[in-house]
Amino acid sequence: MPDVPAAPVLFRTLRVLVVDNDRRQLRATLDMLAALGHWATGVDSAEQACTRWFDGAFDLVLTEVRLPALSGFDLAETLRRGRAVRVLFATGLPRPAARLPVRTGWLAKPFGRDELAAALDALVSVSLATPSAVWARPQETASLPERLAPVRAPAVASPGSPARRPSLPRRMALPAVRAGSAPSA
Repeated sequence: MPDVPAAPVLFRTLRVLVVDNDRRQLRATLDMLAALGHWATGVDSAEQACTRWFDGAFDLVLTEVRLPALSGFDLAETLRRGRAVRVLFATGLPRPAARLPVRTGWLAKPFGRDELAAALDALVSVSLATPSAVWARPQETASLPERLAPVRAPAVASPGSPARRPSLPRRMALPAVRAGSAPSA
């Protein structure tokens, strides 16, 4: 039996917003992403993608360049205003001669599952290597419970006495952390 190269394996499941105005291509891409173990949802216009996108909901957007009103390039520019958004352009257009921006990939149509997996792997790997990629490190979050003001346990009513309402603090004190700094231990 001949050796068949395996598809690249990503180290985690991705949440992908797919944008393509060709319904069959959109469905096929969603099916491939599901087969690769990723969670994905799709829309058929850049305008819908702008209303669907919000920070933290998706790891990346996979978009066609040629869309009806706003192009995929316009969508990427809109989503990236003030944010670090990964974009994978999946299109039948030739790859631009100019270097692509950081956190940007290019996938030529038609593509199969292996090409999609390789493009996602390359995009995520490059994105993680950039200095602006921010990920919580275990040592920074390990002491979080100790930093929160303790919440008192609810009082237990003894038989024959009326139940008391639990006494809880009005607010919890969170430590002040400046953007880009690690919390102190």
